[in-house]
Amino acid sequence: MTNTKKRIMWYKVHELHKKEYSKSRISRETGLDRTTVCRYLQMTENEFHKWISNPRKMPLKLSIYTEFVRKKLEFVPNYQQLK
Repeated sequence: MTNTKKRIMWYKVHELHKKEYSKSRISRETGLDRTTVCRYLQMTENEFHKWISNPRKMPLKLSIYTEFVRKKLEFVPNYQQLK
């Protein structure tokens, strides 16, 4: 989900909460997981914008195999043409 969509959803969650919708109903209406709804409701607007502006820096799952694959590809005929 893009940051713009997350911002829209944060405002939508708070709008529905002000209308006294339950967390489960907000989840159904927005398509968000209930835990995401709870997280959004716990955040102030400033906290949300700070959280969304710091993207998670997770390692790629396959990055540990990059060197292995490169070495194996060196033995493939026409490997240089694939680049």
